[in-house]
Amino acid sequence: MRRVSARVLFIRLSALGDVVNTLPAFAALRAARPDATVDWVVEDRCADLVRLVEGIDRVIVFPRRALRGIGAVGAGLAHRAALRRERYDVAIDFQGNLKSGLHLASCRAAVKVGLARAKEGAHRFADVRVDVPAGEHRATRALRLVQAAAGLPPLEVADDGSSAASAPPLRVPPEATADAEARLPSVDDVPTVLLHPGTSGFGAFKRWPAARFGELARRLHAEAGARVRVIHGPGEEALAGAAAEAAAGAAEVLPPRHGLAGLVALVARADLVVAADSGPLLVASLAGAGTVALFGPKDPRIYAPPFAGSVTVRRPPPCAPCSLRRCADPICMTELPVEPVAEAALRRLAEISLARAR
Repeated sequence: MRRVSARVLFIRLSALGDVVNTLPAFAALRAARPDATVDWVVEDRCADLVRLVEGIDRVIVFPRRALRGIGAVGAGLAHRAALRRERYDVAIDFQGNLKSGLHLASCRAAVKVGLARAKEGAHRFADVRVDVPAGEHRATRALRLVQAAAGLPPLEVADDGSSAASAPPLRVPPEATADAEARLPSVDDVPTVLLHPGTSGFGAFKRWPAARFGELARRLHAEAGARVRVIHGPGEEALAGAAAEAAAGAAEVLPPRHGLAGLVALVARADLVVAADSGPLLVASLAGAGTVALFGPKDPRIYAPPFAGSVTVRRPPPCAPCSLRRCADPICMTELPVEPVAEAALRRLAEISLARAR
């Protein structure tokens, strides 16, 4: 086993949920090698989250959006120069596709670690190729890569492919925290529930119908006295509005502010966050909120929040899990009724209330 000496490069470019699932590996490395310098290469759309993580020394931003415009060549060359400016003892490709593999190839590292079964031939760029079991949770897979790079103790993996996941501490800017406190003040004995009906546009087939979020809000308000708010990302205003309208006065829309830092500040104040398989769901779990995760097409054994306090609700049809990128009739989500979601949320709220009473 190779032992990290001083400088480590993490390569996990996207997406937001996958970045979150890589953070337990960073926490494990930081705990085992507190003196190591750790840099992280990440896409511009996810960089703000990585900047919030304590202990990451430098964030190298891959300017994906800039690579689509007139200055694409210049932006690409500048990024490669920034990547090659540093020398590392170990570079780890957690993503395992051609885009991340090219980053691994471009960086200057004594040892380059990657997946043995990577997509698009990315394994060719790794010196150390780690074979991980198929169907294992993404957080566990990332931990295995760090284990191979740093010589950490063997992982204890449960039958469902998960392992103990620790969340690194986050540094939320004071202005984002103050704004969240002002918009979501604590109320004694009143649980706070945030509903997030959106997903990325790419993952729209993973959405639960907005009307069911509204019905869920009515149930939680009536049966648990919950204060319910609907949160959303950019471009999801209509979706959030539809959920709030269906709630018939049981929920209000809480518009986003302060970017990803604002999202972290808000979800950290919630007792419970209910969301479909999405980046914000993983961010909520990372921030310490209880979560009810609504899964349909994807396998929760691989993608569910890795941290404690998360419950998954799923009614998979025979075609799930699937590897489709889009689906014209996502019955795995459209046929998921409110009842099991409400039961999971009410049970979780009751557990929280009992824990507070002790």
